Amino acid sequence: MLWMQDPFSVTSNNNFSQDHRTRVMLLVANVDLLPGDDSSVVTAEARDGQEHIYPLIVESVDKMPSFEWITRVVVRLPDEFQNLSEAQ
Repeated sequence: MLWMQDPFSVTSNNNFSQDHRTRVMLLVANVDLLPGDDSSVVTAEARDGQEHIYPLIVESVDKMPSFEWITRVVVRLPDEFQNLSEAQ
């Protein structure tokens, strides 16, 4: 896991996932999850420079250990981004 503020590679052989696709972890404050809630309770989207909107695949949603007020949302970048050299 890398903390990135600058542009990052969308695909890379260094990614640990089997499909070599970059995942993005979003940290969200004060989301109330109920027991049994899964990734279907959250939606996320990305917008490119031309204002096109892409839904993101939410892979997991859970509370950060030791920081119960922070919810961790892991999303996979959309297939439309696979030809980009970098994202920001």
